[in-house]
Amino acid sequence: MKHPASAHQLKQRARWERMHVAIRCGLQPAQPALIRVYLGVGRWLAQQGQLEERSAQQRMLALLLDTARDDALPWFWRSVCLEYTPTVVARLTSLMKHHQPAALQDLVDRVQLTQAQMAVASFSTAASPADP
Repeated sequence: MKHPASAHQLKQRARWERMHVAIRCGLQPAQPALIRVYLGVGRWLAQQGQLEERSAQQRMLALLLDTARDDALPWFWRSVCLEYTPTVVARLTSLMKHHQPAALQDLVDRVQLTQAQMAVASFSTAASPADP
């Protein structure tokens, strides 16, 4: 149930949206803690009734996976995004396992596919000869 937002909640929602863009665009790759803060603000907004929790968690997971798959971003940033996916998947598991097991399995499959793609890309980069 969505309650009328306080000024603080509105500011946090705007902050969450800005962090979403910063993460997706890799604007602060030297600040991996930004991802942890983004996830925490999303959870807080859901607890405050400003976001539907399952939708917020799905959006956060999609952000992390899309960012991890983006070859235009620095490898470090992509790998940090991927490292945070288990946290979101764990929360989604508790929210969806009884009512939406097929949708949950689709999310888990997307995470595993992204992990496999990152592993192959990492291996390919490591195996390629150094430039003279």
